[in-house]
Amino acid sequence: MEKNTYNLKAFATGQVECEMLDAEKHGGPVVNEPLTAPNTGLSVKISSLSNKAAIVPVTPEKIAQKRIANENLGSPSIGKNVRLKKEGSESFELKFGKGGMNSPTASATVSSNIAELSINQQKLNLVLLVHHKFVKASQGTVAKFLGYDLNGDSVNVVFFKLTIKALDDVEEGQYVKITHGRVKLTNPNFSISTSKYEIDMTNTTDMTVIDHQGFQVPFRPLTISDVINKGETSGIIDCIGKISAKSVAVRDDNSSMTMTINDETGDITIIAFNDESMQILQAAVGLNQEVFAFQRLRYNVFQEKIQLIFRDGAEILTTVDHPRFRQLSKPETVEQDI
Repeated sequence: MEKNTYNLKAFATGQVECEMLDAEKHGGPVVNEPLTAPNTGLSVKISSLSNKAAIVPVTPEKIAQKRIANENLGSPSIGKNVRLKKEGSESFELKFGKGGMNSPTASATVSSNIAELSINQQKLNLVLLVHHKFVKASQGTVAKFLGYDLNGDSVNVVFFKLTIKALDDVEEGQYVKITHGRVKLTNPNFSISTSKYEIDMTNTTDMTVIDHQGFQVPFRPLTISDVINKGETSGIIDCIGKISAKSVAVRDDNSSMTMTINDETGDITIIAFNDESMQILQAAVGLNQEVFAFQRLRYNVFQEKIQLIFRDGAEILTTVDHPRFRQLSKPETVEQDI
């Protein structure tokens, strides 16, 4: 007999579970149409072959057989064992909230600096210097800026189609306060920030421009020998070096440009791939000086050779207040025979 499932009013039987079967074949109270009680949680079945139905209590043995068959309470498989799945799901909600790991309750911490950021965090109290606005991607629907906090740490703040206007209204050099955003892991291959996280902005009202805070963008140069020998395999590099004009090379298809710099401890290749980055390298070579400070270069190994990638957001500085820069900038003395 084909059966459909309904909810039955509690007063109909007083039983936890029951079945509504054909009244002519089963004894019991008769009803002409289904009774429903959406909030009782009582599951009953009614025959589709008869207009009248009898309410027949289900025996405890039958209840147990049905539950064991459906729930597999002895199974070690979480997917098949309803009890395990229910207990685990309830515990998950307590830990991460009903929205899962992307829920605002996933992390109760409210970060006030970049070092305090944690995965899936959303509540923030972060003040950042908007240091660099990257070129927009995905036909202008995705954009980001590189922001620095009071401690000199940096993070990428990402905007999408619904929030990108908030970034359009902000200029480099301004300060913003972010109160809410979704913290996630960044892709280190395409990031030049010091943080392993990035912040996705989900609402335009969660970021406001504030007064000048006087933050400093740190410059922490390594010697070229340190870069080569210590193997900064996933790092962002600051360094100082003298450009060798003879080393400059541009591929025939104009897809990349390379040059070598030296700081008296070693030499290393810098490579750029996009037009804007290559133009900046070419401008440095064209200036009437040799020593420059290079900031936020991405360490990379290609064909077992170490190189530094210069991409959007990296900088070449004509001067920095650092003893190594002053040392390399000293004019060479030429000894003369007397």
